Amino acid sequence: MKQSQDTNIILFFNRNFSRDDYFFNRIYFDNENDIVKSLEFLKRFLLLEGISGYLYIKNDTIISSLTKQLKKRGFIYVDSIYTLESPPPISTPPTPTPPIQVITTTTTTINLEKKISVIKIKDDPILLNTWTRIFCQSFNIEDQEPFIEIVNKNKQRFVFLLAMLKNKDKKRKKEKENNKESDENNNNNNSYNADNGDSIPAGVCLLFEKYGCIGLYCLGTLPKFRNRGIAQTILKASLQIAHTMKYDKIFLQTFQNDNYIDFYKKLKFKIIDKRKIFQIN
Repeated sequence: MKQSQDTNIILFFNRNFSRDDYFFNRIYFDNENDIVKSLEFLKRFLLLEGISGYLYIKNDTIISSLTKQLKKRGFIYVDSIYTLESPPPISTPPTPTPPIQVITTTTTTINLEKKISVIKIKDDPILLNTWTRIFCQSFNIEDQEPFIEIVNKNKQRFVFLLAMLKNKDKKRKKEKENNKESDENNNNNNSYNADNGDSIPAGVCLLFEKYGCIGLYCLGTLPKFRNRGIAQTILKASLQIAHTMKYDKIFLQTFQNDNYIDFYKKLKFKIIDKRKIFQIN
């Protein structure tokens, strides 16, 4: 017997997801008829389960009548999301690929720029705490505790990258001293400064393997270090790591309101999907 669209949605939300999984409360639609048939059921299901559900609807599917149906049932537009893929690997690079230098049993560093290096964190609690702190500061998140728990829970699933900025001049050394003092005042929050005297943490991202591809998430840079090529260096490091893991490209998503589309396009990333996001009100 053919399954109904409602049954398929129930199965979607009952796959092996936990409620803190990034993809748990997102459902994608490509066909207008499927959306219209499912709206009333989705509304009841999401409200009954207490899930703040999101509909990701392909841009070319959105028409005025569908927007009215969504609004009528309490779904409001919140943003648009773009999925991009990295450029294909260059078979013959113009310059030799820098070697990966092992610096400890748990981390490696990839030197891609003279003043910026990227550390790959495997299972180092001190560096994972530093990664969490830099992530929260980059995205202006005040409460670090939930993210410390999430990072530690997923340290085997994700590849965490931490960008380090060369610390030479007096201004940088002053910032290092301030960061050290700040960390000493926050010891009870497991905060730690990864500054080794020559470099200071400045940006982060993570890589996540799923469904036969590798995605890049949480790309962020501390506000005081932006516009110095740190994010670009992290992307290059991510591509290099993906290639060593036998992936020829990485995928990422960005929201329209974040205004990063032009940045990724300059780095030859290609838009492969555009969707409008609606949330149950």
